[in-house]
Amino acid sequence: MKLSIKAFMLLLYAIIVLFFTSISVYMYISQRDKMVDLIASDVQKNLLEVSYYASKVIDNVNNVSVVKPMIDRRIASNEIVDRFLIFHNEKLLFNSSLVNSDISGKNGISGNLKNISFYDLLHKQGFATNIYIYQQDQQIRLNLVLILNHKLLQQNFSDLKINFLVIYCVIFIFVYLFLWKLIDKYLIYTLEKLRQYAYYNSSIPPVMMIKELEYIRSSMLQTFTRLEVEKEKLYKASITDELSGLSNKNHLEERLGRLISRSRRDKKEFAFVFMDIDHFKDVNDLLGHSVGDKLLVDISKKLPDVVRTNDIVARIGGDEFALVLSEYSSHIELTMILERILDMVDSEWHVEGHKVKISASMGVSLYPRDGENIENLLKNSDIALFEAKNKGRARYNFFTQELNEKIITEIETNNQMREALKHGEFELYYQPKVDILSSKIIGAEALIRWNSPTKGLVPPNSFIPIAENSGFIVELGEWIFKTAFNQQLEWSQQSYLKDLVLSVNLSVKQIANDKFIDTFQTIFTNSGADSRYLEIELTESVFINSAGQALEVVNLFRSLGFMISLDDFGTGYSSLSYLKKLPFDIIKIDKTFIDDYNSISGKVYIDTIIKMGHSLGMKLVAEGVETQEQLEFLKELECNIFQGYLCSKPLPVKQFEELVLKTNS
Repeated sequence: MKLSIKAFMLLLYAIIVLFFTSISVYMYISQRDKMVDLIASDVQKNLLEVSYYASKVIDNVNNVSVVKPMIDRRIASNEIVDRFLIFHNEKLLFNSSLVNSDISGKNGISGNLKNISFYDLLHKQGFATNIYIYQQDQQIRLNLVLILNHKLLQQNFSDLKINFLVIYCVIFIFVYLFLWKLIDKYLIYTLEKLRQYAYYNSSIPPVMMIKELEYIRSSMLQTFTRLEVEKEKLYKASITDELSGLSNKNHLEERLGRLISRSRRDKKEFAFVFMDIDHFKDVNDLLGHSVGDKLLVDISKKLPDVVRTNDIVARIGGDEFALVLSEYSSHIELTMILERILDMVDSEWHVEGHKVKISASMGVSLYPRDGENIENLLKNSDIALFEAKNKGRARYNFFTQELNEKIITEIETNNQMREALKHGEFELYYQPKVDILSSKIIGAEALIRWNSPTKGLVPPNSFIPIAENSGFIVELGEWIFKTAFNQQLEWSQQSYLKDLVLSVNLSVKQIANDKFIDTFQTIFTNSGADSRYLEIELTESVFINSAGQALEVVNLFRSLGFMISLDDFGTGYSSLSYLKKLPFDIIKIDKTFIDDYNSISGKVYIDTIIKMGHSLGMKLVAEGVETQEQLEFLKELECNIFQGYLCSKPLPVKQFEELVLKTNS
């Protein structure tokens, strides 16, 4: 039969308890017998002393009471003595107690006090000895009997038993708990830790106090450490490409599977890039496989440096690599990464004394558009790679022609915009803002326009979104501020234009730029413009996407004296909360509400916005007013300002100035 550690310890404890109890019982009996011997000795002493005294003072059987004072003192000084009796030939001559004795003759009386037992002490009525007196030269024998206080004796022995039991229990419980904790801590607990470590490879047990157990622990630790190292080596070998040290195809599929699950949950896109080295076979054939392998190793070392830490780089085999790019903000940023990879590969490599000039081709598929599993992404990126090679190699190609063309167009537009800014192809147009009551132009909104020598006037919706995605809007926005502030300064020097308020739009990307505040302050200070006649237009998206920075920027504008307007009001999610929290001067009613002015709901919305704005002390600007009927409706609702084609479309500065002169004169 096999016992567990705890069962074995319980059996051991039972044996210890039995042994400890036996020792305790033996000690109790020994202690009790010692107490019996002491009482018997005291009884014998009392009998001898009283009998000796009585033999001296009693000279007649009729005057035995002369011993009463002496006996009373004895009884008073000894609690276990109940009374003394004196007999003569079975006749009671003396009783120290007032209570009549129930003892008749010598029944229940013992004369032997040697080797008396506990049983005898409690069950004998008394103990006797002889008194010899002389009466007229005749020796008379009297019997002196000492009656014990049995009640007190029983109480004393009972107290002894109780005290001993209490002491036994306290000591036993203390010893038991001490042994249990000691054994549990240094044996049971440690053995259980060793068992868990052996079965589940849990946390490493601490150093053990028991030498033999420590030997076992150390041996297990060495064994498991060696196994863990070997397991780690095997796992690393299974997921790592032996030549390059990059992830192999197995590891790529494992990581890609996790990325697909996360991207499906978060509804995010990522790019799967299939890349191979152009004409790599020629390197192997001309310079040998050792040079080719060394070239692959050198490329593998540099690839992780041109992508981000969260991107995946793997070698599929031969000269084929796979890259998984995620967390890019736009397709323009994605293409920048692809360009970096191509530039890194397309360079002169020095391998074992040889100069090798190579390039790479890449095929790109996007999750989930081009595939929702590993197989489809790999297949489609391979097709895109084939197309890249057909187009002349040393390039990348997206799987779908439509997306490929769209991204190429965006890249071309982005590059053209940067060149256009250098060559002064951008200019500001101004759309008038008209006071509804006086019908005079009181301000203008500055709007960017691109006059391309090859494309003509490029619509804003064709390049502004691209500028936003690529980040070029930051650089373009600086030019807009400089131009607008300089224009306001020029107008301030002409009497019919000096009171015009010029408004400029601000985008999310501009606010998100870390250097925006410093750059803006520098531009404004250097311009010399008057902030009382400048207005900054913000949309709700600014506060949704960059709430912290936006609040800081708004406070800056307010401290510099700019007016602030909330553009496209009503099209977002939290208009009322922004009106409550932020110090806007103007609310711009979006064109979509003005277009719907003729419906019941449209009228209600416009009326509500205007009344709310007035109650908050703000001015109201209606955008996109195109008909006289719309203007009359707004006039009835006491809207302050309008802008739209009813007055004028956005105009170049000269035409705008002419319109102001004509309208306000």
